[in-house]
Amino acid sequence: MAANNINRILVLLLMTISSSTRAFSAPQPAVTAKSDLVVVGCGVLGTSLCKQLLSHPDFASRTVTAITKSTGRHDAIRSQVLGGGDDDNGSVKDGDERFQLMTMDDALSQYAGHSFKGVIFCAPPLGIRRLSLCREG
Repeated sequence: MAANNINRILVLLLMTISSSTRAFSAPQPAVTAKSDLVVVGCGVLGTSLCKQLLSHPDFASRTVTAITKSTGRHDAIRSQVLGGGDDDNGSVKDGDERFQLMTMDDALSQYAGHSFKGVIFCAPPLGIRRLSLCREG
């Protein structure tokens, strides 16, 4: 039952992201990160969302960066998102080229002064304290 509710929430998020990226044409910053979507807090919900974003036809040309607090689960997350996990439903096409996984510290150093086109925050309220990658606008 809980998995069903999570899937419904993820579908609503996908529809919201898809329609909002089409509906709004906000001015782009001078420097945009290579990845155009970032998922901050890639735990259970963020991992499932990354896989669904990368698999969804509306996002076939989009890239996704997943940000975690530590590298502890990176191998498991990468396996679940790109394919080969225990609950795998197939591999994500071009996933290796369209998905990157990093810690918040790595993201802050690599993307300092850059912004993402879309930010999805899945971390618990006190999970990640620094949100400088999330631009105002």
